[in-house]
Amino acid sequence: MNFEQLASILKQDEEFFINYKDKFREEFIKNAKDKKNPLIGVKSLQPLVDKLYIILFSFKKNPLKELYNLTYELAHHEIDFKKPITKPLLKIIRDYIDSVSERNQDYKRVKALISLIDIYFETIENAYYKYVNELRNEIKSSSKSVIEGEKEVIFKLLKKLFEKWNRNIIILTFYKEMPVACRSEISEIVDNLLKVKTIHIKAFSIGDEVYIKHSNIPETVACKITNINVIEGIVELEVKGFIELPQDKRQHVRVEPEKPTKVEIRKGEWKVEGTIADISVGGIGAFIKDKGELKTSDNIIVSFELPKGKITAEGEVRYITSVENTFRIGIKLNLDIHQEEKVNDYIMDRQLTILKELKD
Repeated sequence: MNFEQLASILKQDEEFFINYKDKFREEFIKNAKDKKNPLIGVKSLQPLVDKLYIILFSFKKNPLKELYNLTYELAHHEIDFKKPITKPLLKIIRDYIDSVSERNQDYKRVKALISLIDIYFETIENAYYKYVNELRNEIKSSSKSVIEGEKEVIFKLLKKLFEKWNRNIIILTFYKEMPVACRSEISEIVDNLLKVKTIHIKAFSIGDEVYIKHSNIPETVACKITNINVIEGIVELEVKGFIELPQDKRQHVRVEPEKPTKVEIRKGEWKVEGTIADISVGGIGAFIKDKGELKTSDNIIVSFELPKGKITAEGEVRYITSVENTFRIGIKLNLDIHQEEKVNDYIMDRQLTILKELKD
């Protein structure tokens, strides 16, 4: 469902949302008081939170653009917004469930609030993602000193692990869009390059970006594969820096179709055909040649064939990016239970096929 549909359901409980404002503000301010990284002065928080609450829960107009812009602006002022907003949004869901349960009302209302807050989280994440990408590009174009300093920290951590024989790490890669966590072991650290013995060697290609995870390293480390020894199962990695993976926050597993799968996208009388890049229960990524007047937040109809039948469902455009001579479009799908079953079965079959490829 899109914002308008969700808002029309939640407006039935307008009184709950009006009365919840003070509780939301209190929870937000409590979580914003981080001694190490305070949001802003407590006196300045109240008008910000009140404005935010009205944006999110007055249901008078679609708030996504305003929420995106607010998040983006706060990020530019180095204000940590994600941490204090998370708990209040989760708590309003909990309290709304209690309220709906006490009044013996339709669970459809709870589902609508969960879907709406999921959209809010994704909007906030997209705004931060844009800011971080701009920051990275700025650093790349202006100076390498920050990156080199970051690399130094990472290598100190890795060398400590190596010296203490705590050499087991996880290398995360994405093979045909499916996340593959490979048990690995650091075998050598030479000239700021990392040699790692790993399983599922087929999942790796020279030039790919992969990610190191270890319980003693606080963040995910991005690396680039510079060489592969297939016989010995060794990959050589160039460390790039710390990274926050958007994939870590995905609710659904994505897979790449086994063969080109056509998709038709319709908006009113206008339609275009494309090819599915990846698919999950939550949505699809697709490549199209012509985007026409299609834009973010548009409501569309999506159709494509799966082995167990055709899927035709409502969708919402989440992003459109230009890729060479085509456009990549991200679509959130609103599937019914039978459609979800078909997509789920397809994804499970693809996962098994992909895992078999890696083992053969």
